Amino acid sequence: MDVREYTGQMSSPIRNMKVTIIGSGGYIRTPKPCCSCELCKIARKDIKERRLGPSVYINDIDLLIDTPEDIAEGLNYSNIKKVSNILYSHWHPDHTAGWRVIEQIQADIDIRSSSGSQNLVKPDDTINIFIPADLRELIIKLEPGIKYMEKCSFAEIKTFKDKINIKDCCIEAIELSNDIPSYLYLISIIDKKIVICMDHAKNIPASKIPEGVDLMIMPLGYMEEDLPQDHIRRQDTSFKENLNLIDILHPKQTVFVHIEELWRKRIADYQDLETQYKDKNLHFSIDGTEVAV
Repeated sequence: MDVREYTGQMSSPIRNMKVTIIGSGGYIRTPKPCCSCELCKIARKDIKERRLGPSVYINDIDLLIDTPEDIAEGLNYSNIKKVSNILYSHWHPDHTAGWRVIEQIQADIDIRSSSGSQNLVKPDDTINIFIPADLRELIIKLEPGIKYMEKCSFAEIKTFKDKINIKDCCIEAIELSNDIPSYLYLISIIDKKIVICMDHAKNIPASKIPEGVDLMIMPLGYMEEDLPQDHIRRQDTSFKENLNLIDILHPKQTVFVHIEELWRKRIADYQDLETQYKDKNLHFSIDGTEVAV
């Protein structure tokens, strides 16, 4: 299956969903600045090997999950026409530092003012920023510009506790057992269910995830098999641990995101892994991957 190909049809009410992986990379994008490794050299010449910061878009409800530093570039690359809603998974800068994309989308300057000055034109619609209640203060403290976007009437911050509804979609926040507030999201529409875990898969509470969801999006995990027990990467799951989780939850398809430059693997390497584990129907995303559910 080519996960870049969208085969579903949008109807009203929504019965099929389209999900776009805006950025398939991790906390270090590919190519890494100033890096002269072979992967980064190739990625500078071949845009398909590039990986922007982690972000996912639910097309049918104009929902953007997380805003890494290069999100504006990612939205343009994936030809996204509208962002009405933003949802944050946790506060880490690789998921929030691109908040200024709100201003990029919403701001306009009227240069035809009778006074000759440039006036800021306020948008007709504000962007909804959804943040779980116990995450709000932390995000605003560490990324105060998000609050400034609200002051400029570009966006409205909306806090929620357990779940939100956008159109026909119910989005349930499931807290990860992490040392900081962080969440995965269970998205339900009619008879379809999608799990989106942007990061920290080590803390996925498997007992709270329905078995056999239509799509699970999750971070790849570290690829090395011989890491010392005290290595910092062991704060995450390994790829093999994620395979075990897939065996427990039996999603119909799994798409990996948060694919780090550190693993130094090209698209062809990940395609070989897809073939090796074809019985699990898993896929390694690239920027712009589209998945139909």
